[in-house]
Amino acid sequence: MKQENTPSPRRWGSSHRNLFNKATTGKIKITDVTGKQLKSLSLNKGNNQIELNGNELGYGIFFYTLYINDEFIETKKMVRIR
Repeated sequence: MKQENTPSPRRWGSSHRNLFNKATTGKIKITDVTGKQLKSLSLNKGNNQIELNGNELGYGIFFYTLYINDEFIETKKMVRIR
């Protein structure tokens, strides 16, 4: 289960939490609007929290996609503005 991301008002970043109830492997892939993959993050069984530094991406519209056991789960949009 993926919980909504929490933007940080004090720094250019975002925090994402994931809860896995059973033995699974997961990934979050971040892409730009052209579909170019910018980052891939691995997730482990249990409670995961991922810190994403927005300075690594720049400004614009991005998409993050959750995969569990190499199976597509969902894609959400993320916008970073000045």
